[in-house]
This record gives sequence, C-alpha cells and structure tokens, in this order.
Amino acid sequence: MDRKKFIDQKIEIEHSEAKDLNAKLTSSLLPGGAKAYDLFTALVQPLHIQRKQEWLNLLMNDLVRREKDGLTTLKDLSKNEEFITIITKATIIAQQNHQQEKLQALRNLLINASEKLTENVNEFDELEYWLTLIERMNPNHIFLLKLFSKPNDFAKDRKDNLNHELIINSKKLIEKLYPELKNKMEMISQYWRDLSAYGLINGDEITIGRHTKRKFQKLTTKLGDTFLEMIEIQK
Repeated sequence: MDRKKFIDQKIEIEHSEAKDLNAKLTSSLLPGGAKAYDLFTALVQPLHIQRKQEWLNLLMNDLVRREKDGLTTLKDLSKNEEFITIITKATIIAQQNHQQEKLQALRNLLINASEKLTENVNEFDELEYWLTLIERMNPNHIFLLKLFSKPNDFAKDRKDNLNHELIINSKKLIEKLYPELKNKMEMISQYWRDLSAYGLINGDEITIGRHTKRKFQKLTTKLGDTFLEMIEIQK
C-alpha cells in the first residue's frame, strides 16, 4: 500500500473512532446511557456482520452455479474492476436491508451483470444506475412495475374481481384486483409517481390507463422493461 492510501485509511479510521467516542460520551449523559449504547452495539454489530455474510454466501452460490453452466467465470470476474465496484456497492445496500424482494433483485442484478461484464459489454454506468434505483425502491415499487409490465399474466388469478363491462383506470384496477391495498392507495399513488420520475412507467398519475376484464393495458416504458429484465433471472 502506498503512503497516500495508508494516510487516507488512517484518517478514515480516526474519524470513525471519533464518531464512536462522541456517541459514547453523549449516551453517558443519560441515565444508563453508556450501558445502553454498549448493549445496542453488541446486538446490532453481529447482525450487520451476519447479514453481510449471508448475502455473500448466497451470491457466491449463485455465481458458482452460473460458472458450472458456462455462463460466467469467477477468475475473470475477480479481476474485473467494474464488477468489483458493483458488487461492493451492492453489498453495502444489502447490509442495510432485510426485505427479500430487494435482496433478490440485487442478487439477480449482479448475476446478470456478471454475464454481461464477462462478455466485455461496457454497461457499468447503467448497472450503477440500476443499483441506485434498487436502493431507492421498496417492494411496492417492484410490484407495480411487474403488474403493469405484463398485467394480463400477472393478475390472471384475480380477474374474477372485475365486472365484464368495466372500463377503469389503473388506480381502480389495483383497488379491485387487490382490495387489501385500498386503504394504502395514497402511498401507492406516490410510488407510481416515483416510478414515473425514474422513467420506468408511463403517466405522472396512477389514474392513467384504460382496462377491461379481458385486457389490461401495459404501462411500463422500455427503460422499465429493461430494469425488470436486469433484476430477474433470464431463462
């Protein structure tokens, strides 16, 4: 390690230690504060490490299987700086999440990225952008995208909730197909606006669309379809 990197790491460690000391000093001003701080860190730090280890184990198993299928090469990936950067960022996001939908989306993105980067496809900027989107999203965003990418396939077991003659917008469609979400439509509408702002779905408001029982309208954009392809394992 050269001197500059050593100094930079030393400064980073010192900053981290200073923050830790400040937290301890602050907590010590409260009754039982120092003990509470030590107990909290004793509980959280192992969980943080456990999440990271579980994530890496699952990811490695996925990559090993892909290598056995001749779809990627671990040796090449270990030397690929773009992939190392992507996997490092994805691991940080994974440590901060417990929702399985997001963790699965991250793993699938890395698996698909490993194949593209092994093929020397220069898609680093796009991959980094997909990572940013996954970090910002929650499972409801992903649910909406999947529903309106292939709506007739996705909701075919729910069509009995609709009348034959109805022509309704996307908001009403969701309420009828998934009545359990009716009381959450204000937040669902906000998730829709998020997806629209990301360029993944058509229409600024969830009231867009014309749907009947026989045919639901596809509303994802080309970019939205590409994103879904990247967070799903391609057969």
